[in-house]
Amino acid sequence: MKFTKIIFYLGLFNTPFELIAIPSFYKGIVVPMVTPYTKDTKQIDFPALVQFTKWLNTQKVDLLFPISGLGQWREITDKEKKQIIETVVKYSTLPVSPGITSLKGLDETVSLAVFAQNAGAKSITLALPPFHDSDVEARWEEIVLKYLSRVNNSLKIPILLYDHQGHISPEFIGKIHKFRNIKALKYRTKDMIKILRATHIAKEKIAILIGVEHLTLPA
Repeated sequence: MKFTKIIFYLGLFNTPFELIAIPSFYKGIVVPMVTPYTKDTKQIDFPALVQFTKWLNTQKVDLLFPISGLGQWREITDKEKKQIIETVVKYSTLPVSPGITSLKGLDETVSLAVFAQNAGAKSITLALPPFHDSDVEARWEEIVLKYLSRVNNSLKIPILLYDHQGHISPEFIGKIHKFRNIKALKYRTKDMIKILRATHIAKEKIAILIGVEHLTLPA
């Protein structure tokens, strides 16, 4: 299986507030990996995943992000997520930050996060849980802070927070400074003013990764 040279996602972090506290692998190109399937699309093609991982390691990238949005994380079972984590970590010489969010609930998410840590991942990527109930939306901040606290306190490795729905405001970033392991945020917004404010508030504690490709250079 051959791969064309495509950069799927660029993480930009050229903030003047960068210090050693932010791991160096957040300061470059972060690649959300596709999840290869067999031709009948019924199961994950692990030999192809191994080949893809090895190929990415020959490219000018800094961090691999398996089980990403691009990799259909919502469609992958928790058992498959563990298999993907083990495979990519085993065959990568680059740092790996797998997506560990489980749609089953917080307990399962924490379990996957600890599994990734024990498997040798250098970081984990935590997507905020989707909310649909209006009452939950009204208590979003309270619920998310408890959610982040539980995952943060279960780990010793850095967390890349993934706001895939664009809920996080620059002001909210200031409230997650207290979580020692949250070191980066994939920030999905087209508002350059928000990006500027987020970078200022994050300071040296959290790297801001731009999640909108066409804003990478402007940011």
